[in-house]
Amino acid sequence: MTISGLDLSSLSDGVAVLYYKDIVVNATLFTNGLTVQIGN
Repeated sequence: MTISGLDLSSLSDGVAVLYYKDIVVNATLFTNGLTVQIGN
């Protein structure tokens, strides 16, 4: 699952903002772990 093109500055009218996103996954689907990537 990806959130492509997420522009946080458009959501908050600023660049340095906190953004929280809850993600619920079925752990049995991941055998090699879960990777979270921030940035390009």
